[in-house]
Amino acid sequence: MSSNKVLSVLPIVFITLFLSGCAKVPVVNLFLAGNKDVVYKDTKTCLPFRLKRILNHTSRKFGKVTVTSTKREVSENRRKGGARNSYHLRCQAADFSVQGKRKKVLKFLKNHGSVGGYSGYTHHYHIDTGPRRTW
Repeated sequence: MSSNKVLSVLPIVFITLFLSGCAKVPVVNLFLAGNKDVVYKDTKTCLPFRLKRILNHTSRKFGKVTVTSTKREVSENRRKGGARNSYHLRCQAADFSVQGKRKKVLKFLKNHGSVGGYSGYTHHYHIDTGPRRTW
C-alpha cells in the first residue's frame, strides 16, 4: 500500500477506534497537542503527549506559555543545578513560564490530574511525569 493510501485511511481508523471505545486517547485530543499559545525554546519532539496537554491546558487558563527546558544532557543538568535523577534527563519534564498569579498557577497544577511532580520557582514552573509530589 502506498504512503498516500495509508495516510488517507488513518483518520478512518482513528474515528472507528474512538467510536468503538477501543482508543486509549480520544481522537479529539490527538489534534490538541499543538497550540500557538505554547512556545517551545527547547525540543518538543520527545516530550510526552501528557505534558504537552498540560501545557496546552495551562495556556488556555493563563495565556501564553513559554517552555524553556525539556530534554537535558547530564552536563547541562548539572550546570543548571538539576537533581541527579532528573526527569529532564529522560525528556519527561518541562520548565515553563506563564503570566498569572503564582498561587493560582500552582493550585491549577496541583489540581490537574495528569501532573506528576510540580513546583514553582522565581521565574518559572516545573512539571514532570513522575509520582505525585511537590517541593
